Amino acid sequence: MVVYVLHGFRWPRVGTLNAPGIRAHIVSYNLLDAAAEYLQEPGASRAVLHSFKRIDPNIPYHLPGLRLIEPYDPDDISDTALSQPYAFVAAKVVTIPDDGQQGRMLSLNVSEIIEKGPELSPGGPEALRRLRDFLAPEEKIGWWVVYNGDPEREFIRSEKADESTEDENVENEDSEEEEKPEEKTG
Repeated sequence: MVVYVLHGFRWPRVGTLNAPGIRAHIVSYNLLDAAAEYLQEPGASRAVLHSFKRIDPNIPYHLPGLRLIEPYDPDDISDTALSQPYAFVAAKVVTIPDDGQQGRMLSLNVSEIIEKGPELSPGGPEALRRLRDFLAPEEKIGWWVVYNGDPEREFIRSEKADESTEDENVENEDSEEEEKPEEKTG
């Protein structure tokens, strides 16, 4: 379980008349490695963040710590659980618990984080505003607290699934052999 305190904006998955949304952005920019429903997956995140250079080539310079964060509750089994309406584009992220911090941070004073501000470069706030204006002009830039019960969403295969996949592969190989025409010898 991870809780993020972040500075950034919400990015809707579904577009509006003013902004394309995550799904349309992935299609428009032909991001084959990106999954609209799982932007925190490293390959998807890399592809989407790289596409932001086309919007503003200075984004990596002004927002070097830019991240995509998603809310996710692994215990939620409702129809909408896997596809939350928003992901977050974050210029600053504080993670709780922070595995990199000695003694693991289990609590924090949010007002101290907000007082420190997002700690962006001089051009950072303007770059974040331009990105927001392009991706989600109706959303506000601010501080958000986001829960993600399983940021890695590891897929664990069961032995039964492995066996059924092996059985299907054997069946496919058998049917391919049956379809091969026999060679006639003269």
